[in-house]
Amino acid sequence: DHRDLHSFPTRRSSDLMLPDLNLDAAYSRSNNSTKQKYSNGDQVDRNNALSENMNAGISLGWTIFDGTKMFSTKRRLAELSSQASTTLKIQMEDVYLSVTSAYYEISRQQQLLKSIREEIQLGKERVSIAERRLSNGSGSKLEVLHAKTDLNSMLSAEMSQSSEIKSTSIELNRLLSRKLETGFVVEDSVRVVFNPSLDDVKNKSKESNKFRSYYRQQLLISELALKE
Repeated sequence: DHRDLHSFPTRRSSDLMLPDLNLDAAYSRSNNSTKQKYSNGDQVDRNNALSENMNAGISLGWTIFDGTKMFSTKRRLAELSSQASTTLKIQMEDVYLSVTSAYYEISRQQQLLKSIREEIQLGKERVSIAERRLSNGSGSKLEVLHAKTDLNSMLSAEMSQSSEIKSTSIELNRLLSRKLETGFVVEDSVRVVFNPSLDDVKNKSKESNKFRSYYRQQLLISELALKE
C-alpha cells in the first residue's frame, strides 16, 4: 500500500486589514495487490489495483469591523518597529561611551604612571642621600632601610600600574574590534570644549535622549495594547 499526501496552504497577508485567503488541497494514491481463495473454489486475483483520490478547498475570511482593533494593532506594530530602532541607537551610544571611557581611563592611568615614576626618581635620590649619610656617620642604617623599602614599594606600584594600562588598552582594542596586541598612544591632556548650561542639558535631553524616547514609546505601546 503506497500513499502520498500533499497540502498547499497559501501564505496569509501580513496586512491585518486585508482578508485571509486559504487554499488546501490533498492527493492520495494507493496501489494494492489482492489474492484470495474461497472455500467454494472461487478465487480473487488482482494485481496493481490503482486507486486515486484528490480534493481541494478554498476559504475566504474578512473581518469588516472589529472595533478599530486593526488600527490600534497596526500603530502598535509601527511603534514596536520604531522602538527597535531606538534600542539600536542606545546600543550604539553605549559602545561609543565605552570606547570614550576606556580612552580617557588610559590617559588618566598614564598620568598616574608618570607621577609614580617621578616618585621613583625621588625615592632613588633619598636612598642615595641616606647611604651617603650612613657612610659619613651622620645617618643610620634604619634610615637607609626605610628609604629602600619606600623605593621598592614605588617600583611595585609602577609594575602594577603598567599592567593596568595594558589591560585597559586590550579592552579598548576589543571595543574597536582590533587585534588585542595593537599598540597605540593616547594624549596626555584632555581638553574639555563642551560646557553647557543646566537648561541646555534639560532641553536637549527632552529631544535627543534615547532612553526617554524608548520609555515614551513603551508607554504608547502599552496604551495601544490596552485599546486592542
